[in-house]
Amino acid sequence: MSENSEKNEALYLEYLWYFDKISGMIEKEKPRRISPSWFRKKEVAFLSMMTRKFTGNSKEMWLFISKKLKIENIFVIQKKKCRTFNEAIEELENFLDENQPDKFCSEWILIKSQSLHQYFCRNIKNDDELPDWDKIIYALDEKWRNIFFYNKREQRKEKRTMESCIVKIEALARKQKATKITPKWISNNLKQEYCFILSKLKRRNNVKSWKPFLDKCPKYIRDIWHNDVSRQFTKKTAVKTLISLLEEKKPESFSRRWIEVSDNGLYLYLIRYFRNSNNKVNWTNIIMRLPKEWHRKWDDYIKLELLFMEYFESYYEIFQEPITIQNKKLNEIFVKLIEFRRNGNIFAEKRILSMLVLYIFDWFTNNELFTFFRIDKTKLDKEIINFLNSYDELKGVFLPDFRRHLENVARKSR
Repeated sequence: MSENSEKNEALYLEYLWYFDKISGMIEKEKPRRISPSWFRKKEVAFLSMMTRKFTGNSKEMWLFISKKLKIENIFVIQKKKCRTFNEAIEELENFLDENQPDKFCSEWILIKSQSLHQYFCRNIKNDDELPDWDKIIYALDEKWRNIFFYNKREQRKEKRTMESCIVKIEALARKQKATKITPKWISNNLKQEYCFILSKLKRRNNVKSWKPFLDKCPKYIRDIWHNDVSRQFTKKTAVKTLISLLEEKKPESFSRRWIEVSDNGLYLYLIRYFRNSNNKVNWTNIIMRLPKEWHRKWDDYIKLELLFMEYFESYYEIFQEPITIQNKKLNEIFVKLIEFRRNGNIFAEKRILSMLVLYIFDWFTNNELFTFFRIDKTKLDKEIINFLNSYDELKGVFLPDFRRHLENVARKSR
């Protein structure tokens, strides 16, 4: 007797009472056949114990149990039907060919073959650990893809994937009888799918490569795919394209929305790659690169002028009378100026600096702590820009916060 056999015999003697109990259950019920699933339903604790303590593989364990319980003649182990993904798809297509349904869903597959349905649910999952029916259906022949539908329960669980986007793109292209598919065509017709695909693509040479997308596309899409290389921007070419667009259309004023409507691809590039340290779109950086004639036509410049017309009296009082730092109206002006600056209005920053000069001069005169900034003016300019870039208008009042910021910097520099 081998060492493993001795250990298993000792295990049997140790749990003999358990084997006797199960023998009594079998004698009482007299089932026609017994399989591992019978043990899972009746005595899961026994099965768990044997799995942990038995020395040998699963097949040897079941032979040992059936022998000790004297049920070899009625004990069966159902062989699992091992499939690959391609074999499962072929099996599904055979069911479809045989039955020729007008339409089908996952429940139709369950009715036709429970084991096939279980294979898909257990083995083909998306990132949310749900059955990835998009991937499954996408692998079928085109004629079957077009008649598949999601039931209501699956529609609630449906998640966007690259495959689901490709299916929608192909369906729409065939419907419109498109002769050319480009990134811009996808953006114009299927905006959500376009944004999702773009988020999954990686950059090469600072531009998005559509190759991973095309590798997953069917031949129909690949044959009519055209990627306009000129649309693969750099920051320099994007600004040049914007200048050309302005010179061509000559708008009386322009805004972010105007750019988005006029050239969606350009707009998407600008908002993705022109960002500041807080990861907000840096419209100031974009507008400053344009010829000066377009600066005053930027929509936020016009809004800035209207702001100062609205608050002219408050603005005038800054230069004429002493105003308490906590003045609500003054703080409202600063907050709006910062918002304009973030949206690309290069004049807003000049307005802020001109307003701050009065207060900075007063602080420097009455507080020796600020001597550091009188000696090094470049440091002051730098700290003003840093504060404007990071300021959160929801958490405080602008002028007191700005003064505290300068005081903290001055103390650290002593």
